[in-house]
Amino acid sequence: MRYRELGKTGLKLSEIGIGAWGIGGVMIVDGRPNSYGAADDAEAIRMIHWALDQGINFIDTAPAYGFGHSEDLLGQAVRGRRESVILETKVGEHHVDGKQAWDFSANFVRKALDDSLRRMQTDYVDLYVLHLPMAGGVSTTQALDAIETARATGKARFIGASIYDNTMGIELIRSGRCDVIQQAISLLNPGAMRDLLPEALKHGVGVIARQALFRGLLTDRVTRETVFAPNDMRSSMPRETFGRHMDQIDELGFLVEGGKRRRIDAAIQFALSHPAVASALVGAINQDELSEGVEAADAPPLTAPEQARVRAIQEAWLAGVGR
Repeated sequence: MRYRELGKTGLKLSEIGIGAWGIGGVMIVDGRPNSYGAADDAEAIRMIHWALDQGINFIDTAPAYGFGHSEDLLGQAVRGRRESVILETKVGEHHVDGKQAWDFSANFVRKALDDSLRRMQTDYVDLYVLHLPMAGGVSTTQALDAIETARATGKARFIGASIYDNTMGIELIRSGRCDVIQQAISLLNPGAMRDLLPEALKHGVGVIARQALFRGLLTDRVTRETVFAPNDMRSSMPRETFGRHMDQIDELGFLVEGGKRRRIDAAIQFALSHPAVASALVGAINQDELSEGVEAADAPPLTAPEQARVRAIQEAWLAGVGR
């Protein structure tokens, strides 16, 4: 396992991190599935123990994952090995009576952090990030206030935000008060590569790539014929949308032609291709899935001509050509 520095934090993260959303298990939010479905607790703990033995040292979770169950499992899994693990959790998104809600007020941030630490059986968290502040209707100024509240507790080593909106991400980076940004970065979601990552590199802000596998579509486990289980959130994806994504994957088929790489290899190598990215999260729920991500870190990197061709295709997508 190789390691990369996370911005100016001094932390060195394994290139592959565990995204612990899936191990939270079945979630129904606002009457719809909001996870990958069923997960086995014992297998999740075995997977994490195996990962630590392989040199993976970074795990991402949130209180919203499994309504806190993901954090509970991590507390059990890293007991006795806490000092060898870099833990990231989040604040803001939560659930009230089975409905999604957000709160970034000072009182909520302080209480939520204490609750997360209790579940994870630790007295500090390495990375504490705002959970989709834009989705919660929060301005950049309000997000920065929440970051400072979290920092003032002294219970989080470094602070940042998990975002979808690149504009907000750039504003947070330029503020000088954000240590880390987590963003969706994948072959099928390339916007951050063009706009966000150069700014993060310039200001020394570390980047975590989430959804590098585009909710599993960029693995060889998913084909056009795949039908997701009813309690899997991907089952609610319109088949037209699913088909369009598979068309995009076919368009990038040159990355795997001749068996030179697996689809997951190309996806992980793309996410790790930018020097601002410290780690790419793999949202596995068992050891077999995670091992595929670990192997992908050692796959052949994308060549310069391949990267140029990928960029041209992605620019056409971003411009709406053929959509």
